[in-house]
Amino acid sequence: MIKKTISLFLAICLLMTTLTILPTTAFAKSYADQLRDKGFPESYISKLVSLHNKYPKWDFQPLKTGLNFTAAVKAERSPHSKQLIERQSSLSAAYYCSCASCKNKPQEGSSWYSASQNAVMHYMDPRNFFDEIPSRPKPGWRPFSPPPGCTIPGSTT
Repeated sequence: MIKKTISLFLAICLLMTTLTILPTTAFAKSYADQLRDKGFPESYISKLVSLHNKYPKWDFQPLKTGLNFTAAVKAERSPHSKQLIERQSSLSAAYYCSCASCKNKPQEGSSWYSASQNAVMHYMDPRNFFDEIPSRPKPGWRPFSPPPGCTIPGSTT
């Protein structure tokens, strides 16, 4: 009798656990599908679903600009000496433009230097800001490789 009672109790616990987990998983999947239907790229989905699970009233809408990321970065960097980033000891040299006309030369005041192409790409990519705290590259940040098709031919800065 005791074994049957324990077995029944464990079966009920297992059933209740399954019933509480399934709706969350099903909802997350359905929200992911909603995001896909709205036109979000696949690389956005998991982090947006995580944010939505934590903040269910948040509903994400894509802003479709029709701009190509590569073209937008190139336009933002024209002229490239105008995208400034404050020189800080905690930032690696990869943040700063390394071309002959900009390298180690303040562009404004004594602490504002031209940002590198990779720094501009970092700040223009929304995926770097899918958290609750405003993002800036962490200490030790290294330039990333842009997604396929997002390189700027002939650019070295």
